Amino acid sequence: MVRNLILINFFLQGRAYKKLPFGKRTVLAGRVGIGHIFGLNAPFFEFQDQWSPEGSINALGGKQSLRGYRANRFLARSLWFTNVELRYRIAETRFLKQNLAFGVAPFFDAGTVRNKWQDLSFNKIKYSYGLGSRIAWNQSTIISFDYGLSKEDKLFYIGIGQAF
Repeated sequence: MVRNLILINFFLQGRAYKKLPFGKRTVLAGRVGIGHIFGLNAPFFEFQDQWSPEGSINALGGKQSLRGYRANRFLARSLWFTNVELRYRIAETRFLKQNLAFGVAPFFDAGTVRNKWQDLSFNKIKYSYGLGSRIAWNQSTIISFDYGLSKEDKLFYIGIGQAF
């Protein structure tokens, strides 16, 4: 028997960036995301993927949501998470006609999952924290290195671009 499968994936996120009055280019960056998958027969593998304008954001865990937890560590129909980074530029230089900048980014991530959106709350929040470093190459390419710590693990991530 084949059942009708109708899914609606809802994901909303907001980001804010505030230049701070110390350091040459010090920025406090923050992001909040909330999502829910509507549909009675949604398969569990749909819970891994929240769609956003910047591409797919996996469920809680991994370099896009809770650094320090394994990717997709927490799956459910509903989720919320937040990320906060203090992006501080340490030095800038010119090398072989290329502009390079070096920075650090301590971060804190938190979030939770539930089976019903009505149950999303601040109870049983998972959190992680860590330190990132950034290399900006000609201001358009960012190479990121993040080391995240959680109650379960310690993980190192390498990527192109900022986490958000």
